[in-house]
Amino acid sequence: MTEAIIFDFFGVICPDLHEVWTRKHHIKNTSALYEEIGKNVDLGLAPEDDYIRSLSIKTGIPSGLIRKELDEEIVINKEIINIIRELRKKYKIGLLSDASASLLDRVLKENHIREYFDSLAVSSEIGYTKPDPENYWFILNTLRVKPEKAVFIDDSPSNVRGAENIGMKAFLYKDEASLRKQLAAFL
Repeated sequence: MTEAIIFDFFGVICPDLHEVWTRKHHIKNTSALYEEIGKNVDLGLAPEDDYIRSLSIKTGIPSGLIRKELDEEIVINKEIINIIRELRKKYKIGLLSDASASLLDRVLKENHIREYFDSLAVSSEIGYTKPDPENYWFILNTLRVKPEKAVFIDDSPSNVRGAENIGMKAFLYKDEASLRKQLAAFL
């Protein structure tokens, strides 16, 4: 029996800011760029400002404009929040995100959605990014559930496989309608 549903943030609840911003500016090899300058922020090895400065150096776009444009892309998916509200009535809700803790905290507070999560696990605070098994174990331990009693939802196939590899049920997020169908069929 399922006890907890765990959501990714960027790419599910909110657009992936790196992907949206680099696409908007027609920047190629966005995954290589992320590996080069974004991953250290997600691991907690560098502040978020380093990411903005590095993007500025690589693109010639001023840091202030990059920050403004990234902030403009922060749009909370209200339908996913509605799904979370419904699920909260019956399940523990977790948030597992590869992100800067300061950015995620700001976004959750500004959008008044922190209250929907029983537990948060942010890569920059725990020192692991998905699909490292430690990420999944961390959130499972904070929620006090076993892998087989948890469902994980993410927009990355490798992160979904990572969750499945430790025994969790996992769904690849594509859109709200398909997620509702997957959840209805499983829960």
